[in-house]
Amino acid sequence: MQPMPSFHGDPSLPAAAKLPEQDRSKASQERMLAATRRLIAHHGSDDFTLKDVALAGKVSVGSIYLRYPSKDRLIRTALSLELDRIAAEEVRMVRSVLKKAYNLAEAVALYIEGYGHLLATNALILRTAMNRAEHDTELSVIGKARAEQSAVAAIQIFLAFPEEIGGQRKQAKADVAFRLIFAALAREFGLGATRDSARWIDWAAFRQELALACLAYLQHAP
Repeated sequence: MQPMPSFHGDPSLPAAAKLPEQDRSKASQERMLAATRRLIAHHGSDDFTLKDVALAGKVSVGSIYLRYPSKDRLIRTALSLELDRIAAEEVRMVRSVLKKAYNLAEAVALYIEGYGHLLATNALILRTAMNRAEHDTELSVIGKARAEQSAVAAIQIFLAFPEEIGGQRKQAKADVAFRLIFAALAREFGLGATRDSARWIDWAAFRQELALACLAYLQHAP
């Protein structure tokens, strides 16, 4: 994020009188970022204008340009903040799974339920971030880092029950299990190039079958 410009106000006013202007400036920035996030979530893309952001955030287009030199920079900042929020939600989900699961079967099922819910509720934001990352180097770096964190979190859950994972390649198998789960869920929630989100699916049944498939793979000892 680019540093915010200074807003000095009227130098004839005392310092105490300048603070509200600074507060208003911060509130204005928060509104424009919140409006951008809402528009992305509503459209499932960045197909909107800065005028739309200004109207939704009750700010002027000029005030947006004071902070962000382009629409791309504004959207990158908003998406980065959203990815931070989603990452924090994922951390809480992982802690919950580790606390509740007493065996590998429960851990896999609870993880798929929690991770699936996380992807489903943030699908439009994630889809926009993934699409933009194809041509936005900075956002691509952030997205890849978040994806790696997700992999590490899933592996942590599965390796909490090492005695139930077959064979010697436990770390590798946990990693592949995560990638299978992500690939299946991402396809169902319309993330990536192939989108099947319009296809009707019995989510409870799909989740159960996916958990059984991953569990069988993890427990198999070649």
